[in-house]
Amino acid sequence: MSRIFTILLSLYWGTSFATAAWAALPADGVAVGTPWWLAGAFGLVLANALVAVLFAWSLIAALLECEANRVETEQVTRLACGGAVVVLLATALEGALLHGRDLTGQAESAALLAILVSHLVIHLETRDWKLQETRVVQLSDQPATSSARNAMHGSLIGRLVVPWSLARSLPATDDRGR
Repeated sequence: MSRIFTILLSLYWGTSFATAAWAALPADGVAVGTPWWLAGAFGLVLANALVAVLFAWSLIAALLECEANRVETEQVTRLACGGAVVVLLATALEGALLHGRDLTGQAESAALLAILVSHLVIHLETRDWKLQETRVVQLSDQPATSSARNAMHGSLIGRLVVPWSLARSLPATDDRGR
């Protein structure tokens, strides 16, 4: 299965959060208020940068991971999408508390929805790949399973036709009993 959605979405969200980290830096020469404001501003910068690094890691894992095992890509992407949701919620909360913006604005809602849809698309792409692999394994195991089932049936049919008590008694034509 092609990993094009995973690659493109990881690239998009990685650059998006890297740009957001750059834009969240306090400008030079701007007088900052309290140390709490400074910690909050740099916290958002670091959080955006961390999510950008997670999406870059997801991109590299999707590009380099072999077809047989794509577990790491799914795990890193899940972590990156979860971090992105937390960062977007923290950014919306910071905007509401410090700048007086609406907490449930259209931009925040659209970004959250886009992250969740991206995670769903990547998960379905990975799940579809796993289902195709399962079908291939089931089709290749089918002749062996049917052969084993037929052999078992053949060995049991002889035991089921003759009752157990008759099978242990002497045949009627045997002269040893006289």
